[in-house]
Amino acid sequence: MTTIAWDSRYGEMASDTQVTSGNRKLRGHKVLRLPCGGLMGSSGNWAQIVKVQRWAEKGFPPDDKPEFDDDAEFECLIVKGDGSIFLLDDDLELMPFHDEFIAVGSGGTLAVAAMECGKSPADAVRVAAKFDAATSEPVETFALEPKKAKAKRRKK
Repeated sequence: MTTIAWDSRYGEMASDTQVTSGNRKLRGHKVLRLPCGGLMGSSGNWAQIVKVQRWAEKGFPPDDKPEFDDDAEFECLIVKGDGSIFLLDDDLELMPFHDEFIAVGSGGTLAVAAMECGKSPADAVRVAAKFDAATSEPVETFALEPKKAKAKRRKK
């Protein structure tokens, strides 16, 4: 799978770059910058994740959800531009969470433990990479960059 970690204290999301296909280890980008300035980190079946990323780029329209077979298996960690945190699983329902830090993927519990001990998201993913066979370096880090609202002109 993978390890994706978010920590509100740092305003950062980090991910490993290992993508597994059969018995091959490849490299891929697992974090997508959303149109709202937020971030979406994805873990699980790569082909299914690509479909979800395309849906996310459109703003998650409810009438245009991607379709999957019954064996769909993925999880996405979404942090919107305002800092709100959501998990999205293969049911395609955004589930809100209020944790200060959170992680998903096969190394998620290792990363959460590392962040509890004060590690940054990137260092937490590096810790997970030491012990989780489906997580490996290099680690990518992304800062939350919310889009700024356009200034409105005041009428005199």
